Amino acid sequence: MSRILRKTIVIFILFAGMTGAQNYEVLRTFTEVLNQVTENYVDEKKSEELVYHAIQGILKSLDPHSIFLSPGQYRKYKSMKSGELVGFGLEVQRFQGKVYIQGIVDGTPAKKAGLKIGDVILQIDTLTISDTTSTTELELAFLGEEGTSSTLKIFRPSAGKEVTIKITRDEYERSNISMAVMLSRGTFYMKIDEFGANLAGEVRNYIDRINPDITKKIVIDLRGNPGGGMDQCFKTAEIFLSEDDTVYISKGRKKQLDQVGVSKTKRITELPLIVLIDRNSASASEMLSGALQDNDRAILVGTNTFGKGLIQVPFDLRGGAGLVMTVGRYQTPSGRIIQKEYDNISRDEYYDLMNSVDSSNFRNGKTYRTNLGRRIYGGGAGELEKVGGIFPDVFVDYGEDIFTTLDEDSLKIFDVNFLNYFFEQSPDLKGSVKSFRAYYTDYQLEEKVFYKIIDIWREKDNLISPPEYSLMLANHLKSEIARQVWGEYEAMMIGMLYDKQLNYALNMTPEDINKILGSR
Repeated sequence: MSRILRKTIVIFILFAGMTGAQNYEVLRTFTEVLNQVTENYVDEKKSEELVYHAIQGILKSLDPHSIFLSPGQYRKYKSMKSGELVGFGLEVQRFQGKVYIQGIVDGTPAKKAGLKIGDVILQIDTLTISDTTSTTELELAFLGEEGTSSTLKIFRPSAGKEVTIKITRDEYERSNISMAVMLSRGTFYMKIDEFGANLAGEVRNYIDRINPDITKKIVIDLRGNPGGGMDQCFKTAEIFLSEDDTVYISKGRKKQLDQVGVSKTKRITELPLIVLIDRNSASASEMLSGALQDNDRAILVGTNTFGKGLIQVPFDLRGGAGLVMTVGRYQTPSGRIIQKEYDNISRDEYYDLMNSVDSSNFRNGKTYRTNLGRRIYGGGAGELEKVGGIFPDVFVDYGEDIFTTLDEDSLKIFDVNFLNYFFEQSPDLKGSVKSFRAYYTDYQLEEKVFYKIIDIWREKDNLISPPEYSLMLANHLKSEIARQVWGEYEAMMIGMLYDKQLNYALNMTPEDINKILGSR
């Protein structure tokens, strides 16, 4: 058997559903093209590289999350799923085909290596970042065994140039819950950042410690949460749902994928629930919020969510390679399909789809019913047909009184770039104020400082149409600065001055919640 023909075995597997004659003709054409390229193309190309590119082309025609992994990548993927790998300590945000560093965890390799908020990641080792780079490819590039190193090529807007940084992976502590605290009006607030290992255990520990004499309601903040393990989503849902409540429905081409996930335990709290969601709440975040809403256990406040609800399964291939492929879709208990449209659009359009329509008109979407008959909404009809995702009971956007020119993702990218330039100009902010209390009461981002940074940004990186200065914008940036200098709690204390979604939830009484849950 020829070397090239051996490389086509994986391609044959992908066409296995066709008839024998069809297989033969397709594979013969493919092999002929491969032979011509390897023999006659102006530059020498390895057959293995060409076949791998061909496979990636097939999968990219399916959906944004199905992916072929080389033997080395697949070994790393399986280690990642078993929790054996460590990373850099980065939080990233995708926007218009670029990957921005949105946050850096203290004490992590990323912090020690000198990476900065606002840096744009261009390349990780041999992986060049583009709008077609999948989330799985990014995760695999970030993760590795403790002590291993990677070379990152970044663009640093504040310096106006590309920078190459070597970073060594190491273990670091990070909870799935960045904040759990009592706020005003008897509100226990819990910010869940991701659905990592043991999230359900962390949630249960916090709920067990709630003082029932002073707590009137629980607010779970899933804004910006990209998801994670569906097992942790299911176990977390069980904490709040009743025994025999449906958590999810799965459907696929194969009948064994048609399943209904049902809670097997009793809820551990009867306190009213509010869940905060936004356009960057994805995957497991959408499943949890959808399950709580469909079972009339919580009301959702915020905006529509991202729209990712695919079931992906790894398949072992010959030679050690792997195929992580979509085999089904998740639905909420009421039958809402979470996954948004992905056919005939670019990857950029896919990742920005939730921002492309006026989702405040969510009642123009498709109507569903909760267990008690309450109307809830999802994509699948009218102008919201392609959007997917979970829609809130109460739509509360960030508000036009804060930003008139930026959608949610654009705001995040504005934040990370502004902070990059801000800290270039004020590297020792923490040392220049006596305490956080002094920062909270006395510090104000003045208009002249704001426009000075905007001017520097415009000179370095061709900034177009920045938002105008306002007190609300200044408070927002003050909160984001506090997040980087002090932490989540301090950021929230300032953020409560303008966070319309959180303030709406804080002002709701248990009676308000029950009134919505009881509506038809």
